[in-house]
Amino acid sequence: MGLILATALGRPIDRVVGLDIGADDYVVKPYDLKELRARVHSVIRRLGDDLSAPATPPVPMPAVLRIGILRLDPAAQALVTQDGLSTPLSSADFAVLTLLAGKAGQVVPRAKLARAADAGADDTSERAIDVRIARLRKKLAALDPGTGALLRTVRGEGYALDPGPAGVSPA
Repeated sequence: MGLILATALGRPIDRVVGLDIGADDYVVKPYDLKELRARVHSVIRRLGDDLSAPATPPVPMPAVLRIGILRLDPAAQALVTQDGLSTPLSSADFAVLTLLAGKAGQVVPRAKLARAADAGADDTSERAIDVRIARLRKKLAALDPGTGALLRTVRGEGYALDPGPAGVSPA
């Protein structure tokens, strides 16, 4: 079954989270009914024969993720230490870190990370992801030395967030 989210939540991070949790398309209100119809037909074309297959429910992203001893808190859009110290993240940084945490241990291509970070950003190049990852490593390491090393570069492919012994887990 295809899923199109039609919602009033139009912030870039809302769109990224909606698509990451399994939506096939995301439409922000107010929308034109002709546009919605076109999007429905587009989803049907893309899914093709998959519509006849039994649906599996999407796995929801935990409300809070642990990265090492840090917490990635979606409500505050911040990294939080065990002591309660908080470092706010930009929407793009939060989207990239959430995507990597949701696919812990897997390589995420630069292009996919760029699309996640794009959400309203003016520089959407894949090379800008390298700078964003470097910035995230510094923020992670500033809160917990060694945690920045969990963000691993896979040359020519993208990045991965290593689960490690205290790596990524639901809080």
